[in-house]
Amino acid sequence: MAVAEPIAQPKPHSAPPVNHRWSGYTHLLAARMKELKREPEVIFWVFVFPLLLALGLGIAFRNKPADVTSIAIASGPTAGQTLALIQHSPRIRTTVLDQAQAEQAFHLGKYDLVVEPGAPGNIQYLFDPARPESVLSRAEVNDGLIEYVRWGPIGRVGLIRNLPTLYDGTHIAHPLAERQAAKRIEFSLDEPVDVMVDGEVMSLQCQTLDVLPSALDVVV
Repeated sequence: MAVAEPIAQPKPHSAPPVNHRWSGYTHLLAARMKELKREPEVIFWVFVFPLLLALGLGIAFRNKPADVTSIAIASGPTAGQTLALIQHSPRIRTTVLDQAQAEQAFHLGKYDLVVEPGAPGNIQYLFDPARPESVLSRAEVNDGLIEYVRWGPIGRVGLIRNLPTLYDGTHIAHPLAERQAAKRIEFSLDEPVDVMVDGEVMSLQCQTLDVLPSALDVVV
């Protein structure tokens, strides 16, 4: 007995597989946008606030011009020489006044520092340690001068006895101390001498000592 077999029908071509990765990303992005629409304040904190913060910090820390120091020079025979030594800096504004007027203006806060020139090369400063601008003004003035202290014939025993005063700054009050300021110091030595440089003792043949104003930036 013959049995009829069904004829196999050809299978339809199936569609290629679809990667739904971008579809999920699109739905996630749409959900986030709807959340932003429901809560408008989020737009401010996410987009506007960072821009305002960056703008404020840029204004606060922008490059500012250098501060100008106001200095009064007490009038005297060497006032002109002192003025010529320190007026080279564009950050110093100097004015020559009488001794009494300079001190009164300093106490009123019109000037940050008073320079009192005495004998040639001998300069004293009137400043207030409690005022930061006054201390900085003295440092600014010292950028154009070398201030040094020379002790007279004190001897080795006297040097050892007064050695602690070198570290607390009271050595300038010694009766044999001579405090001066100059733009250049020349030495007349026949042989090298021991010199302490930044805590290190070195044997140097000293000839001249010059200061270069604003040649070194010190970051504290």
